[in-house]
Amino acid sequence: MALHGVNVPLAATGQEYVYMVMFQRYYNISLTELQDWFAGPAFLTWQRFGNIQKFAGPLSNEWIVAQKNLNLYILKNMRALGMRPVLSCFPGHVPAAFQRKFPNAKISPSASWNGFPSDMTSVPFLDPSDPLFLALGSQFLTVQEEIFGTDNYYACDTFNEVDPTSASVEYLKLSSKVVADAIAAVDPKGVWMIQAWTFKFSFWTYSRTQAYLSGVPIGKLIILDLESMIEILAPNFDYYFGHFWVFNLLHNFGGNRAVYGPLTTMSTTTAGPYAYLPSANAGGTNGNRMAGIGFTPEAIEPVSYTHLRAHETPEHLVCRLLLEKKNNPINSNININSHYNNNTDII
Repeated sequence: MALHGVNVPLAATGQEYVYMVMFQRYYNISLTELQDWFAGPAFLTWQRFGNIQKFAGPLSNEWIVAQKNLNLYILKNMRALGMRPVLSCFPGHVPAAFQRKFPNAKISPSASWNGFPSDMTSVPFLDPSDPLFLALGSQFLTVQEEIFGTDNYYACDTFNEVDPTSASVEYLKLSSKVVADAIAAVDPKGVWMIQAWTFKFSFWTYSRTQAYLSGVPIGKLIILDLESMIEILAPNFDYYFGHFWVFNLLHNFGGNRAVYGPLTTMSTTTAGPYAYLPSANAGGTNGNRMAGIGFTPEAIEPVSYTHLRAHETPEHLVCRLLLEKKNNPINSNININSHYNNNTDII
């Protein structure tokens, strides 16, 4: 990753340990009480999104501690290579045990997700207007920094594939503002990262998306346009209304290993990420602040050649195109095998 120029990698491993320490320290909620919330290892991604709870669990204390230790090792190596890892932040989902401790808190069930049984979805969500949201957000980051340190980047998603309980402008704005406020309270240099995947769904009209994103100051949010090579969303929302965003390649949905990729799109300076660089006059009324190129695979072992192409810088792409043009004009039938036998694609 480092040799290919990846400098801001996700490091979400071990966040269950942070939650375990936080809930025990501040609210006297034990791991036993959290077992109805934590999903099993293979499903933690969706539990962290607030889509499911307890499915395929429980998690043992030993496993949670081992994941914390693993992330310490991951972070040590990432930082040694000059990377700035992205840790986690609090998106508003809470265990039922927290709701029992605070029966008067403004907590409502999230929308059910993907046909899971009712007791394993409809995760409790803390209303952003409740003061406990800011408290939990700040406490989570405080504990996390004690354990993992910080590189000032944090990721979480409040409404991944579930609609908010309210469509009001005030509610949507506050839903993002409280997350950003919690980050700022603990780390004034902190920057929040979210997935634009949320905005693919019909609830997220132009005005609702604008309201949600308006809760965070410009410069304190980076939006990952998750599958830009296939269906870029940035132009639909005026390039996210002036916020920084990242053009991403997602080409192995659900761990698909088929040999495919948008090679034609990536083999020209007039398409793919280069067409959306700010200098390409792609900006909307609020300006285009594309900040980089990212990779959002849904599994390991993707098609390596596709990622080699996507890692190219504009300058390197131009040089390669000039070299190839002598013997093989660029078209959709690129001779892939030839590229595995030379070093022109490796920086």
